[in-house]
Amino acid sequence: MNKKLLNNKLSWNAKNFYTSTELNDFIEPLKSMLLGKSIDGIMVIGHIYTSVGYDNKENYCVKYSDEDKWFIENNNIGKQIQSLPTHKVSLSLDEPLVLCFGDIRFEINYCEFSNAQIGINTLNYVKNSNYQDVSNYFTKNIIGKNLLDIKIKYTPKPSEYVSNYREIGEKMYDEIIFIFEGGYQLEIASDIDYMCLSEKATWQEQQDLAKRDWNYYYDSREYLDDGEKTFKELISESTPVDGTNAIVTADDEYFSGFLDYYFVINNNGNISNCYYGFAVNNMNFLWDFLEALVISKDDCYLWCEEEGPETYFYVQNLDNDKIRFIHISNRIQDDGLFIENYKICQDFITSKYNFIKQFYTCLMQPIKHFNINNMSKVCLDEYEEFYKDSKNVKKYLELYNC
Repeated sequence: MNKKLLNNKLSWNAKNFYTSTELNDFIEPLKSMLLGKSIDGIMVIGHIYTSVGYDNKENYCVKYSDEDKWFIENNNIGKQIQSLPTHKVSLSLDEPLVLCFGDIRFEINYCEFSNAQIGINTLNYVKNSNYQDVSNYFTKNIIGKNLLDIKIKYTPKPSEYVSNYREIGEKMYDEIIFIFEGGYQLEIASDIDYMCLSEKATWQEQQDLAKRDWNYYYDSREYLDDGEKTFKELISESTPVDGTNAIVTADDEYFSGFLDYYFVINNNGNISNCYYGFAVNNMNFLWDFLEALVISKDDCYLWCEEEGPETYFYVQNLDNDKIRFIHISNRIQDDGLFIENYKICQDFITSKYNFIKQFYTCLMQPIKHFNINNMSKVCLDEYEEFYKDSKNVKKYLELYNC
């Protein structure tokens, strides 16, 4: 991007960050200035090329750079229905945006993969410089919320669009993510020659993927063996039992230098197991699953590849802080990682708080067992990222105990 922007209406000399190491060295000390502050405005410079979002009725709304109004997607040709988005808004930009935290302004232009230009209070404001206040698109979940964390999504794999000059193994980054209280985040990413600013639930990616896999088996036999029941049929034939005394633990045997979990679910002597290995699963999806349980009112899902067998955790939110927990697996529970037909291993109703507390305790448990000096580099990287904890889950548990 040129140092002179918008036909010389705005000058900018902020630094470009080419590697994840450079960016991390900039972001880490910045956290002491920003964490705990509320965001009170979002400004963009230049054109907004494409805007998408959802209104309060969950209609998909769109707006293009040559339009002055939002429209529900199915009606944007006839232009008969106007609607304003309230959440899940994503903007496509090619000039800087500014996140305003009181007197601190985080300024960024990120139109080239792993090469963001970032400054703090460095933009020179000039009258009629084409700033747009887009805060009203983010008032439901973002504006006014306190910042909990800033994360960098690291990657050793270059984008396919820059493969000619970035190599596999370089210390690169993809997204820069601002996480706010309440379970929502702003993701800033490059998209070829554009920058995307998107609001998402912290757990959205994990829940979308887990639900997608759940739906493979829910009411279709396409992926099932002959005579095997769908998940819908299994659930319709199952009656939940009392799970007041249900216990979720993690077997210490698996904390020996690898970030693997062996969950044991015991409800009055009915025991089921789940092996969640870091080699074939995204470990941070465990945190996303818990955050979805804490914040979302929808059904929640967790899918686990058990190096052959598959496990699904399905949670329905009920009234009075109760949940219905269902564990479905095609693993033979008592004899290694062997496969049989899918069956319900657990189906009980229990306290949402107690379930989250026990699961949280499991996730924090290995920190007592790992000898960091003996860990492989790959496992150490996973470990350091994983044990940043979930501030949303921690806050939920603290508030519940007050």
